[in-house]
Amino acid sequence: MKSGDDLRSVLLSSRFPAVAAGLAGLAVFLGTLGHGFVYDDGRQILENPWLWDIRHLPRLLTGAVWSFIDDQPSNYYRPVQMLLYILDARLFGRHPLGFHLTNVLVHALASAAAFALLKQVTGRGRALLAALLFAVHPAHVESVAWIAGSTDVNCALLVFLCLWAWSRAPRGARWLGLAASLFFLALLAKETAAVTPILALAMPRVPDAGPAGNRVAHWWRRAAPAFLVFAVPLAGYLALRTGVLGTLRQVARPGVTEAQSVATALALIPRYLGVAFAPWRLVPDRVIVPATGMLDPLALAGAAVLAGAAAAAIALKRRAPAAAWGVVLLFVPLAPVLQVRWIGGAMQADRYLYMPALGACLLAAEAWGAVWRRLASPAARRAWLASATALVIAASVVTVRASGIWRDDETLGRAGINLEPRSIAMHLVLVHALDTSGRSAEAYSVAAAARAIDPDDRRVAAALAGLRARVEARTPAEAIAIYRKALDADPRQPHLWTGLASACLAARQPEEAIEAAGRALALDHNNVAALVNMGTARGMMGDYAGQERESRRALAIDPGDAGGWMTLGAARLAQEALEEAGTALRRAIEIESGLARAHLYLSLIATRHGDLAGAVREAEEAARFDPKDTEIWNHLGVASARRGDAAGARHAWETTLTLDPGNRTAAENLKRLSDREEGRPPGRNQAAP
Repeated sequence: MKSGDDLRSVLLSSRFPAVAAGLAGLAVFLGTLGHGFVYDDGRQILENPWLWDIRHLPRLLTGAVWSFIDDQPSNYYRPVQMLLYILDARLFGRHPLGFHLTNVLVHALASAAAFALLKQVTGRGRALLAALLFAVHPAHVESVAWIAGSTDVNCALLVFLCLWAWSRAPRGARWLGLAASLFFLALLAKETAAVTPILALAMPRVPDAGPAGNRVAHWWRRAAPAFLVFAVPLAGYLALRTGVLGTLRQVARPGVTEAQSVATALALIPRYLGVAFAPWRLVPDRVIVPATGMLDPLALAGAAVLAGAAAAAIALKRRAPAAAWGVVLLFVPLAPVLQVRWIGGAMQADRYLYMPALGACLLAAEAWGAVWRRLASPAARRAWLASATALVIAASVVTVRASGIWRDDETLGRAGINLEPRSIAMHLVLVHALDTSGRSAEAYSVAAAARAIDPDDRRVAAALAGLRARVEARTPAEAIAIYRKALDADPRQPHLWTGLASACLAARQPEEAIEAAGRALALDHNNVAALVNMGTARGMMGDYAGQERESRRALAIDPGDAGGWMTLGAARLAQEALEEAGTALRRAIEIESGLARAHLYLSLIATRHGDLAGAVREAEEAARFDPKDTEIWNHLGVASARRGDAAGARHAWETTLTLDPGNRTAAENLKRLSDREEGRPPGRNQAAP
C-alpha cells in the first residue's frame, strides 16, 4: 500500500475524524478561557443567588431563566443551562475561566458529534470536512465566547447525538430509548430542538445501519408505533413548559404585526445565509428594521430563496440525498428563530446559526466532494485538497480574531458600536463598562450618543439620568431631583431607585433611602446595591442589627461585593465587634482598594486599639481616595492630634472647614487646638471625633 493511502486510511479511521473535529473546535476557542464575564453573564450568573445555593435547585428547574429577578412573563425556559451553571459554580466558584471552559468543551463535543452524525448520511471524507468546517465556523463565536450564549451549543450537542442514535435505531430498541432521552434533554436546553423530528424523518439512507437500501424514513413508516420516540418527550416538554411559564408563549415583541413578522422572517433568510456561507463580518448586535410588507425587496428575495431551497431538496433527494438533507438541516432549525414576534432582544443574532451552520457545512463539503470525484489527476486532487485545508485555516483565523471581541465589556461595546453604530445594546454595554471603571464622564458621552440614535429608549433615558446625577449634580439635593424626575417618567427602573437611595444617604435622609431601596428591591429581588443602601440607612438610624442583616443578605447574593463587606464591617464596628469588623473591612479593601469609608472605619478600629500610627495611616488612605469627605478629614485631625502631630491635625481640620465652612465639629476642634498651643485651658480634654 502506498504511503498516501496509509495516511488516508489513518485520517478516515473510526476515531480520528471525530477527535480531529473536537480538537479543532477546542483549539480555535482556547483564547476565550482568559475572557471575563460580559454582557448578560454577570447578571445571569454572579447576581443570581439561586446558582450559589443548592437549596434553590428546584426553583432553577421550574422557573424561567430570569425569574430570580422578578415574576415578569418570559419565553425562556432553559434548565440544562442552569444545571451546567450550577456545576460550574460548584467546581470553579466565581471565576469566569470555569464557565468558559465548559462552553468550549461542549462545543468540542458538538463538533465531534457532528462528524459521528454526518458519517451516517455521507462519505467519511466529506463528513470530516463538514465537521471541521463546523468546528471552526466563525458564526459560532457568539455562542461559544459568550457564556450566556451557551444554550445553542448545549441544544445542538444533544440534537446531534439524538439524530445519531436515531440513525442507529434499526439495530435495536435501546437506540430508540437513547434517542428519546436525548431529545427530551435537547428540548430542556432550548426550545429550538422541537424541529428534531423533522430532521430525523428527512435523514437519507444510513450507509452502515443495516442492509443496503435501508432508509430511516422507510423504516419509520414500517414501525409507526416508534413515533413515541418523539411524541412522548415532546408532549412531556410542552406540558412542563406550560406549567412553568403559564403558556407556551407569553411575551410578544411590541409594534410588530403578524404580517410584518412573516415579511421580516423572509427578509432575514438572505441575511442568515450570508453569515452561514460568508462569515467574515460578525456583529455582536445586529440592528434589523422590520420589513414593511411582503413587497419588501429582502422579503421577496427570502421567499425566492426559500422556494428554491425546497425545490433543490426535492430534486436532490435521489441524486444527492446528503446534500438534500443539508438543505433541510440549514433551513429547518432556522424556522423557530425567524418567529421575530416571539424572540427577545435582537431579531437576528449569529448564535441562532449554531445548528443551521452544520447544514451549510455539509452542503459545502458535498459540493467539494462532487468536484473531487471529477478530478482525475493526482496533482489536481492535491490542489483541491489544499483548497479545503486553506478554507478550514482561513475560517479558524477569522474565528480566533473575532473571539477577542468578547474579552470584556469595554472591548465588546467598542467593537459592537464600530460594527453597528445604531446598536443601543452595545452603547449600553460600553456605558456600563466605563461607569463601573470610574469613567462616568466618558460613559455619559456614550449614553448621550445613544440618546441621539433613539430618543425614546427608556434604558438610555435611565442610564443618562443616573450618570447626570453622579456627574453633573453638585449637591445631594440636585442628584435627588434628577432621580425623581427620571422616575416620574419611568418608575420601573430599579437602578434609578437604587441611585436615589444613594443620593438620599448622601443627603443624610435615611428614611427616604430605605423607601427608595425598597422600591428597587420590589422590582429586582436580588439588587445587591439596594440591599447595601438599605443597610447603610438602617445604620444611620442606629439600627445596627438591621444594617448587619441587610449586608449579609447582599453578601449571600454576591460574596464578592465590596460594598456588602464594608457595610457589614460598619455594623459590626458599631456593635463593638472590632475583630469581626476589621476582617470584613479588610475583605472589602481586598476586593476594591479605593473604598475610602472602609479605610476610615479601619482607622476608627485602630484608634480604639490605641494604634495611633495605624489610625493616622488608614485615615490618610481614606482622604487620598475621597478628598472631599469632611468626616474623613475631621477624623484624621483627631487621630493626628492624639498622636501629638499638631501641624497634621491643624491641616486636616482646616481642610474640613475649606470643604464645609459651617462644620462646627472641625471649628471647635481647631479652636481647642489653638487654645492648647497658646496655653489657654481647653474647653474639653480632647478633640471631638
